[in-house]
Amino acid sequence: MKKTLITILATIFVCCFAVGGTLAWLMDKTDTITNTFTVGNIDLSLEETTGSAYKMIPGGTITKDPVVTVGVGSEDCYVFIKIDETDTKNFLTYTLDGWTAVDGAAGVYYREHSRSDSAVEYKVFVNDTVNVSEDLTKEDTAELSITITAYAVQKSGFATVAAAWAEAQTLD
Repeated sequence: MKKTLITILATIFVCCFAVGGTLAWLMDKTDTITNTFTVGNIDLSLEETTGSAYKMIPGGTITKDPVVTVGVGSEDCYVFIKIDETDTKNFLTYTLDGWTAVDGAAGVYYREHSRSDSAVEYKVFVNDTVNVSEDLTKEDTAELSITITAYAVQKSGFATVAAAWAEAQTLD
């Protein structure tokens, strides 16, 4: 009886080993996909080569060349300039070069920038000039100034220019 049991067990073991060795498993593997995430960027600068102190002559023109530059590869964005005039009393006038006023934001202007493989320069003033009124007197010049600040905010995520400007103000 023991012999028969051992023979049966041995036969089962040999059959299982033989069947198991001949089984083919269906398998597959995909290629690896690696996702790399980087942060977008906006690179902005504001430069002027004509200095910051100017001599005014009534009826004259002052060369003033501020340029806003959006750097290589910067994301699509709204570019803003904020112009603060201190007591100019209309003695200094100028025309902006391609900038559009932001509704409800005095002295704030914008333009839309699209991603580029090169830096893009945006002039502030047409012909790089500010005009001096003929009515200007020596007494009027004590506190005349024009201050320009540039901002940029990504376009993605903002439904309106005003919403983007509201966000840009948080930088102040």
